[in-house]
Amino acid sequence: MKFIRFIGVLGLFLVGAYTARLVYRGNPAKRGAKLAALTHIASVRMMKLFNVKINVVGDIACLTDGAPCLLLANHQSYIDILFISSIRPTLFLSHIGIQREPVIGTLAECGGTLFVDNTTIAHVRQEMERFATMLKDGNMITLFPEGHTYSGDRIMPFHASFINAAILADGDVLPICIHYDRYNGEPITLANRDKICCYGDMPFLPHIANVYKEMKSAEITITIASRIKTAYKSRKEIADEAKNWMTKTFKPYR
Repeated sequence: MKFIRFIGVLGLFLVGAYTARLVYRGNPAKRGAKLAALTHIASVRMMKLFNVKINVVGDIACLTDGAPCLLLANHQSYIDILFISSIRPTLFLSHIGIQREPVIGTLAECGGTLFVDNTTIAHVRQEMERFATMLKDGNMITLFPEGHTYSGDRIMPFHASFINAAILADGDVLPICIHYDRYNGEPITLANRDKICCYGDMPFLPHIANVYKEMKSAEITITIASRIKTAYKSRKEIADEAKNWMTKTFKPYR
């Protein structure tokens, strides 16, 4: 039964995503909104299927404020994308190299991921303007400013470049902090974190296969900060403010 429901959710998501990409091929903003909505629906269903409880701490209204918003989140696993998407439709930024990866690249494309080409300064400027336009058009975008998945022993240094997209859009930056609390009824510790966290060079396919087979339940806390207004602030000031809040909020695994 679990397998049938899993394939059903995944299948509907893929069919809907390919349809949206075809129908809205010439309208990036609308295509992004449709793909984010499909990912939100699929994520909510996956949370129910795997008995994942998301505890939201803070003012959830910050996620639905009308101003353009760039979400900043810490990153411990590919599953973070489902956790975040389950509480609010959002697009994600990722390095263009992910697009070439088997399986995960396809899933990311279907979810409306915005792939970053930062090979030259000219490319970065073009990308910044593209993301700012997406924000102005009403899409929420999530950035993992640590730049990679990490083990959860601390918050890593932030890469601040793409915060400029929020500044160009006259938007806000909203930090959130993801903490994995329990896995199959047990508190997450250094001893068992790798059952749900996937970081560094850990292989994706074996990890997701083990999660599918072994996960009976999980409990996650997402803490929401106050929005950071970008007016009259540099990207470094915004990044420092967000990182300081996240460092104080996150509880490393012991």
